[in-house]
Amino acid sequence: MAQFRLLCSIAAILGYTYASPIEKRRNFFKLHAEIPEELQQMRLRNPDRVEEITKYGMPQRDVVLKFKDFELSYDNRTRVANYVVEHLDCKRHKFHYIPPPIMEDNDSFSRDHRVQYASIPFDYFQSGFVKCHLAEKRNHSDSMDYLKGTYASTNIAPQNSELNCRGWSDLEFYARRMLWHYNDIYIFTGPLYCSKQNQMKYQVIGMNNVAVPTHFFKVIVGVLDCSLDLIVGCYIMPNEPIPDHVPLGYYRASWSDVQEKSGLTFLTGSDRPYNEDLPDIVEFRDTKRFFECFVQQPATKGPGWKLKE
Repeated sequence: MAQFRLLCSIAAILGYTYASPIEKRRNFFKLHAEIPEELQQMRLRNPDRVEEITKYGMPQRDVVLKFKDFELSYDNRTRVANYVVEHLDCKRHKFHYIPPPIMEDNDSFSRDHRVQYASIPFDYFQSGFVKCHLAEKRNHSDSMDYLKGTYASTNIAPQNSELNCRGWSDLEFYARRMLWHYNDIYIFTGPLYCSKQNQMKYQVIGMNNVAVPTHFFKVIVGVLDCSLDLIVGCYIMPNEPIPDHVPLGYYRASWSDVQEKSGLTFLTGSDRPYNEDLPDIVEFRDTKRFFECFVQQPATKGPGWKLKE
């Protein structure tokens, strides 16, 4: 029995002696597996690392450009604006149907050097499309400085020539005509690139690959001093010839449809209620013809107009 106890004691001593170094090695790594001081300082200084990630800036494509009488957001990828914002007030524009001076295309349209990628007049040469002023030149023709801004390349988009001189021209006149009913009019205009048969296709023109929109939108917001509600009318027109006899109401679109197709959210700076009750004036084309025939004076070229590229 005494011998058995002696053997157990010897085994216990040998086991402890052998296991001790292993445990020490385990504890060694546990004690010394610390986070480096540099990482600790970085964690304390910038826990979410956002500032470090954006240290050299974020890529930018869209640019907001301010002109003297309107504002726009420009897309460097398509070489066309995302949207243009205009404000017409009753006192200034109600009876303002004076045509702008006649400009020479090669001299009047200018490259906007505030953006890196822009179209030039030659991009439109023999393209089958005309230069559409998204901020309509007649809305800004009471000042030569205002008018020059509408000829900047960032305000221009390729548009079907028949649409430009007929249906789209009617819609632009119609927006001004709303000043007979409202104190202020806010106009949002821009291109759309709509898919067809589950495919997105659009043409590009010129050496700068200027994107040709498949459609154009115009959102007209009427403001009355005596009413809290904003009155809205939205329109979408295809970039193709449209018949003269088709009423503008045919191209009326819902507020949500324009926002979905454009990816834009309008009136973000206002908490006023709105409704889509902008009136459809059927006889407005007669009014337009009246002003074109009897009110407009012969246009003249403005002095000192030529712009350099």
